[in-house]
Amino acid sequence: MAFAALVCSAAVRAGEIPAEQADCPPPDPRPVCIDAVVVARILEYRWEPIPDMGPDVIVMRWPWEVDIDVQQVVLGDLPRGRLTIGATLHTGYNDELRRPAFFLTRTGAGGWYVVDVAFAARDGRGGYVLPHFETADQSDIAPQGWMPADYERWLGPVNYRSGDVDAFGKNRDEEPDGETQWVRVRGRKIIARRGFRLADVPAMLEQRRALECRRF
Repeated sequence: MAFAALVCSAAVRAGEIPAEQADCPPPDPRPVCIDAVVVARILEYRWEPIPDMGPDVIVMRWPWEVDIDVQQVVLGDLPRGRLTIGATLHTGYNDELRRPAFFLTRTGAGGWYVVDVAFAARDGRGGYVLPHFETADQSDIAPQGWMPADYERWLGPVNYRSGDVDAFGKNRDEEPDGETQWVRVRGRKIIARRGFRLADVPAMLEQRRALECRRF
């Protein structure tokens, strides 16, 4: 049932088909549980066959297996080292975003599945921060996302190695040079001026983790 639910959430029907005619069950309003947060290096991807849901359905994303090397455990009882996790993707994560921070849920089968992902950068002392580039959308805030409603109080000025997130500066040459409360723009490179300390993430998740949640 977990696989079917993921396929339903990632499939788009061609044309205008009323929701009551769709094959998918109504969505569960509860957020997916977040049981662990880790910083990891991606080692390998293995995609499952794209499911065939008929001629009128376009599958946008489907389940993959991802092998990661867990380098730091921020929340949860995971060991460091190699771990296979599940993810719903249509392609791999951008390799230039070198240090993903994975928000994981424990599945009923005893494995781990990706709930959300942020990209971490090392600060001047070698710790991790999560650069933040703009006002959060509602989908980023609990219960849909991992950020608490008062996320702005956790933001602060950040000093990080911009090379860790070079990809954020790609294809943005339409932006004029200058500064806002969020970013500094110099040519094609955009540097976040604010961010979260990774060490604060467990406390930031308290609001989300206090909600009734669901599992695959």
